[in-house]
Amino acid sequence: MSVVDLASALVKISSVSGDDCGMNRVQDAVINFVSAQDSAVVVDRYRGSRPWTLLSTPAALKKSEPAVVFACHTDTVPITSPDLWTTDPLGGAIDGDRLLGRGSVDMKGGLAAAVFALVAATKRGTPAHLLLTADEEIGSRGAANAVEAVKKFPVKGIVIPEATNLDVHSCHRGATWYTFNAAGKAAHGSTPHLGSNAIETLTEALIRWKSSQPLEMDRRLGTESLNIGTIRGGNATNIVPDWAAATIDFRTVTQHAPMERLSGLPDLIDVGVDLDLAPLTTPQDNEFVTALPAQSVAEPVPYFTDGSVLTTALPGIPIVVWGPGEPHQMHSVDESIELDQLEHAVDLFSEVLV
Repeated sequence: MSVVDLASALVKISSVSGDDCGMNRVQDAVINFVSAQDSAVVVDRYRGSRPWTLLSTPAALKKSEPAVVFACHTDTVPITSPDLWTTDPLGGAIDGDRLLGRGSVDMKGGLAAAVFALVAATKRGTPAHLLLTADEEIGSRGAANAVEAVKKFPVKGIVIPEATNLDVHSCHRGATWYTFNAAGKAAHGSTPHLGSNAIETLTEALIRWKSSQPLEMDRRLGTESLNIGTIRGGNATNIVPDWAAATIDFRTVTQHAPMERLSGLPDLIDVGVDLDLAPLTTPQDNEFVTALPAQSVAEPVPYFTDGSVLTTALPGIPIVVWGPGEPHQMHSVDESIELDQLEHAVDLFSEVLV
């Protein structure tokens, strides 16, 4: 089986975020493939909610020298608008020089390349780990479950093989997700003066709060952004809404206590923090980064990764985002990855594990 064959097989497994069975099936497929290639690989496994797997070469278990960890999530975003796809999103088909399907870029292609590099490292006697996580696409929810397994070992550096066109990136912004809730008083839609409109209360507060937020700037990470992602409320057109809720995506460049951002909101608004991820800021001149066999670029990747969780849990460990595929293909209709990049990633990742 080639790296393309493995990536195709993984694409054929539906593993949308929140589907523990699907993510377990992806992790099972990786374990079975690695075990068939070299039974010496040691597997640490958790199969419950938000499953994780840590595969380690025998040399890594000796803990005599720090090892590189490849960290890969096994979930994908949902298949939206399947009627717009020109091929089966779970077909794993090859079309000319590309592998097609949901997850081919994000990130089953990078995962397959890391698997091949781990197998090569096992045969060479090199210390290395491959960490498989769950629910990255919905806020890196699963990485926290897995990090204790990694902490048992000395770590040289972490590679997250998300799509970067095989350029090395060492930073990205953090993310804080809020839910704003407003309560009102129901009344007949023909007599709104007898009620209190929760949607109006919420939207007016949101607009004031958003316009008052100072967006910080960082030399490496750029400027913060704030997006009102969803808003819901009310029960019927002819009823004054007695509830409303909105979600906010705040991409951050510094680590704040989330509640520090919420000054000035009226008492009628209740706020919950759904997610708080730190920025990733590995120095570009870090020895681990400069030694990698690929071009290191200063720009941050626009998305967040499990690196946010890993950098918090493993402070001081260099972490990079470096993998095959074009970033614009992530989450897209007709998602696909170049076969040449996929195969080249195996060579590059294997070169790191020497």
